Amino acid sequence: MLYYNFIYLLPALVVILNLKDKNKLYGFVEYFFLLLLVIFVGLSYQIGGDWIWYLRNFEIFGNINIFDFNYSYNYGFVFINWFFYKIGASYYFVKIFCALLLVISIKFFFTSFKIDRLLAYCIFFPLGIVVISMGFVRQGCALSFLMISLTFLLNKKYLQSYIFFLIGVSFHKSMLIFFPILYLISPKYKLIIPFILLIFIYFFYDHLSHLIKIYLGSEKGVHYDVSRGSYIRTIMTLMPAVLYITFFNTFDIQIIAKKILLYFSIFIIIISFLTILYPTFVDRILLYLVFFQAIIYSLFCELFSLKNKMYLKSIFVLIYLFILNFFLNFGFHANFWIPYKNILLYI
Repeated sequence: MLYYNFIYLLPALVVILNLKDKNKLYGFVEYFFLLLLVIFVGLSYQIGGDWIWYLRNFEIFGNINIFDFNYSYNYGFVFINWFFYKIGASYYFVKIFCALLLVISIKFFFTSFKIDRLLAYCIFFPLGIVVISMGFVRQGCALSFLMISLTFLLNKKYLQSYIFFLIGVSFHKSMLIFFPILYLISPKYKLIIPFILLIFIYFFYDHLSHLIKIYLGSEKGVHYDVSRGSYIRTIMTLMPAVLYITFFNTFDIQIIAKKILLYFSIFIIIISFLTILYPTFVDRILLYLVFFQAIIYSLFCELFSLKNKMYLKSIFVLIYLFILNFFLNFGFHANFWIPYKNILLYI
């Protein structure tokens, strides 16, 4: 657990010391932390419950004919594996690519909201970095593209937003569920984008139908175990959604950012009611919105005076440090993360 806590404490100490983002030390720690994340995630060894399957798929995808259509493929992820395999690179190049993608996405996404980024990294770390990027690699890539898409949406670059969203869907088809939110917010391309989406659904309908059966239909619980801890993770995402709606008029952010967070809040509250019947489905969907906690809690801290803001940030840092260590000590699948291994430790 030492390595996980060391990485976490880098931004945490800066937050507790209440350093501003204009401070040189703040900037140094941020970039050093992000660099370490690429190494920490990208070069991790035998970490995550699906490690062996990702490793096997690297060779499987590397030997396929990329032009032979298969409706079950998530072609974005398949192509990355195929490309690195064909150029003679190892699986770690895939991992480094995914880790670098996530680091770039969180850097620009949190910057676009003008919040304390190091606080946001602390809140994002336990679920976003440790659980998702190290355990659910495909979904971690899709999450990265979702954040990039939302960053372009915040800057009113609607075409780029749609493009990166569709790329994200190619890494994990389940991300399609967020398309209505993007569509409602974007004022442009109201005809062409749904048409492209319908073409995508047509070609991958069989696999989408299969996923629905697994999570919602006749095959629910057959191919996947029920997500352990899903209720806790749902509550963790539901709380900031309720908080945002409660203080909606108090948050001083740009209109489009307010709208994005409002729609996601409503979505979270609605889907949370399904947890009792479909805990795995809700859990997998809400994993995409792990960034929501970081954004809302960081914005919430800005509502207070300087002294109270410092105390509140420190409280959030300690809460998420506790969450990190609770998972590593008592999580149902913590044995896939402990002890931490990295190929640099074996050189």
